[in-house]
Amino acid sequence: MAECKECGIPLMPDEEYYLEDRCECCERMWHERISDWREGHHDPGLDAGEFEAMPRIH
Repeated sequence: MAECKECGIPLMPDEEYYLEDRCECCERMWHERISDWREGHHDPGLDAGEFEAMPRIH
């Protein structure tokens, strides 16, 4: 069974299929972080190009 790359918990089958490498909770937090950043909030990691490291979706 695969584990979440962020928090290490085992992924549920649906999470592994749809989200590939993150659990639903971590995926939600990632999207909230990106959304905040796109609205102008400062995020050093995303400002430095971390957004480009986001995995490609099917």
